[in-house]
Amino acid sequence: MILRRVIKHFRHQEWTAIALDFLIVVIGVFVGLQVNNWNEARLEHRLERQYLERLRDDLTRSKLAAVESVEKVQKRTDNEGVMIKALQACALDETTRPAFHDGLRTIGQTQPLSLVRGTLDELQSTGRIDLIRNLELRKAINDLLEDYEGDAKVLEFIVARFSPQMAYIDQRMVRDLPDGIVTAVKYPVADISISYDFPALCKDPHYVSAISAIRYGNMVIARGENSRVLKYQSILLLLDKELETK
Repeated sequence: MILRRVIKHFRHQEWTAIALDFLIVVIGVFVGLQVNNWNEARLEHRLERQYLERLRDDLTRSKLAAVESVEKVQKRTDNEGVMIKALQACALDETTRPAFHDGLRTIGQTQPLSLVRGTLDELQSTGRIDLIRNLELRKAINDLLEDYEGDAKVLEFIVARFSPQMAYIDQRMVRDLPDGIVTAVKYPVADISISYDFPALCKDPHYVSAISAIRYGNMVIARGENSRVLKYQSILLLLDKELETK
């Protein structure tokens, strides 16, 4: 319609009308582009908020898992400390016996590193990490992933390094599993019966050394998890602050 009108004005050499038609076309194209850009920006803004909310949920779960992991590791190291003192004193009474038993039941246990990374992996694999426009937040997330990869290698090294000590400890005790435990989906560790020759263990310096090595490894793991808790708290504060502006 506009094209026919322009041709008509051109034939009649109505230059003012032609200029007005041209101006109308230019303005129309400009407005259309602006509206399209505005719609794209609005969609990106909505998508960014969705990712930020998902990240907050993932990191909240990660923080809770890290806190729980620290508590479990701390419990193990406490029990292992009681075990070492009891063996060195060659004395096991009613006060120290429960911790000694629990220490043997749980010694050598490890948990996966506490990071729920579904949203982070999606952002990286799809190349949408740039949707997070806050550079400080994006850097904190990238640093967290780098630290996680490094800590995963440390955990793998600890498990490999102290495997001989764990094998030596396993050789000096007998675990009696209750009936039906093989098919059970979940069972309490306390249900496992432990038997050992305490007087013989007291005279075995290698046994005490093995427990000490495992305890040291747990302390390293606990420090890493404690550090992750602080990182999660820091990033969650950034996320909350960013979401308040959205």
